Amino acid sequence: MRWASRALTLATRTVFRRRGRRQNQALSPTGQLKKIIIDICSEDLRGLRDRALIATGYDTLCRRAELVQLRTDDLTVKPDGSGTILVRKSKSDKFGDGRLAYLSASAVLHLQRWLSAANLPSGPIFRRVRGKHVWPDSLDSSAVASVIKFRSRMAGIPSAVVAKLSGHSMRVGAAQDMAAAGIDLGAIMHAGGWKSAEMVMRYIEHMDVQKSGMARLYDVSKLRHFSG
Repeated sequence: MRWASRALTLATRTVFRRRGRRQNQALSPTGQLKKIIIDICSEDLRGLRDRALIATGYDTLCRRAELVQLRTDDLTVKPDGSGTILVRKSKSDKFGDGRLAYLSASAVLHLQRWLSAANLPSGPIFRRVRGKHVWPDSLDSSAVASVIKFRSRMAGIPSAVVAKLSGHSMRVGAAQDMAAAGIDLGAIMHAGGWKSAEMVMRYIEHMDVQKSGMARLYDVSKLRHFSG
């Protein structure tokens, strides 16, 4: 088995040398774009579901497979209107312990409106909808990207931007917003359930560039220019 593992490692390094380690990232809807997409959602069942899905995806930083596995039974609402929800076993959760994710009061409200309208006291939160009929099974993970793209097109987002959105875009956008707000790496990793800092650093890379020594030098130079 040792030789097989070594061979796989060598093969991976070869691919990285040929193609480079940098991969294309999902375009990230930050809080501002998230609000635009949420506001465009209709008041019918599908619109209520999509609004709750987008708000929950952003707050919990769930991967798309995690998002569609969320259950009403795992939702807890706090006295101040915010909440928590259990994100069950994920890609990085080898032992299946899950993690508790935070939900803002607005996200909880979107969830409550959807769950009430769809009459879902238990089971999967996000389900397929056709007209006034709600399916008993959970939404397929591939549908998460479709929801984001559909609502983005409705909001008039340019097609070139929509084409780059994916089911992980909310996760990326939330991480970047936290980095922009000066939240430390450990807290961002905890919020998104990351075990390694490598991928998080990739997500917030361009935010760090804006805080680099050279960027700060130019900021100082501008201040000196305008004050002089």
